[in-house]
Amino acid sequence: MRIGIDIRSLIEPWPSGVSEYTKQIIKYLLAMDKENEYLLFYNSAAYLPAATSSLFKQVQIKEFHYPSKVFNSSVFFLNYPKIDRLLGGVDILFMPNYNFAAVSRQTKLVLTVHDVSYKFKSFYSPKGYLWHKFIGINKLLRQAKKIISVSDSTRQDIISTYGIDPNKIITIPLGVDCNQFNQVTRTQVEEYKKRYNLSDNFILYFANVEKRKNIQGLLKAWQQIRSDIKDNTELVVAGRIADKKLHQGQPDVRYLGYVPEQEKPILYKSAGMFIYPSYYEGFGLPVIEALAAGLPVITSFSTSLPEVGQGAVLLVDPNNYYEVARSIEILKTDISLQKKLIAKGQQLIKNYSWEKTALATLNIFKEIKQL
Repeated sequence: MRIGIDIRSLIEPWPSGVSEYTKQIIKYLLAMDKENEYLLFYNSAAYLPAATSSLFKQVQIKEFHYPSKVFNSSVFFLNYPKIDRLLGGVDILFMPNYNFAAVSRQTKLVLTVHDVSYKFKSFYSPKGYLWHKFIGINKLLRQAKKIISVSDSTRQDIISTYGIDPNKIITIPLGVDCNQFNQVTRTQVEEYKKRYNLSDNFILYFANVEKRKNIQGLLKAWQQIRSDIKDNTELVVAGRIADKKLHQGQPDVRYLGYVPEQEKPILYKSAGMFIYPSYYEGFGLPVIEALAAGLPVITSFSTSLPEVGQGAVLLVDPNNYYEVARSIEILKTDISLQKKLIAKGQQLIKNYSWEKTALATLNIFKEIKQL
């Protein structure tokens, strides 16, 4: 089979969980599948970063450099150009995330949905909300032969929001590379803390600073309890500040901004605990990354997070910042609970690997070959 993969997410200036998913799944698909031919599509004024393109040397990368506004408008108004035809014809087109796309009807589309947070208009700026609306997600979902959902929670959201046939939605969880955390040395941790002047056992929040991640609730919780903490513990907020209005200066809150991919494992290993009180997640990749790094984790009992954490995390109500504050106090002082959660996390994390994610995806390709 000729399999096309849309890799536009790898051009993002601020790589996110979707970028990580796309990169890892292609890496493992190419390693395990020697039968099928892969063609990678992207369209951008920018060129694919050399560090990324070098991972995919054994396959064809089809580069197009149409202005994005022209390409997206043509897809929206004219349903053209067809991505599969730009690739020279493919049997399957795999989209690791929804985007502006026109696909021929004879080509079998496989689409991964990471979340349907766009149904909550309040989470987005007017521009961001319209971008999601104009993509035509409903049309892509109905055209797809198979839809990959990253959690059962997201699968139910797809069914309830769009009325999609449940039989064509397959849940395949995301993965994590435990080796990148296991290889971090004590020296690297000490040098990292020194470089950024980080306190010992700081509390880490690591995600884009945006409304649905509930950074404001976290800051309220921190303000509530900071005076009761007698040591020099800091709250460290790491990640791109997507909404500048959410950046509120507070004592003992450090904003590191966007953290490069190569520094991420060291940052996790430098922390004392991880907190992620998000309102809405399709999966919650930072939670399993924190577990892989050996951190005790506080997260929300909403959407996919209890499913992903499976009893290895401390769950809180994201709408109740008093409860969030109390959970920080409890976990900080209860060493026995910390050890219990860390041990459970180390067992749970064995269930998540990018190899498993890629293998389950490859099985879908083989299945729909017969459709």
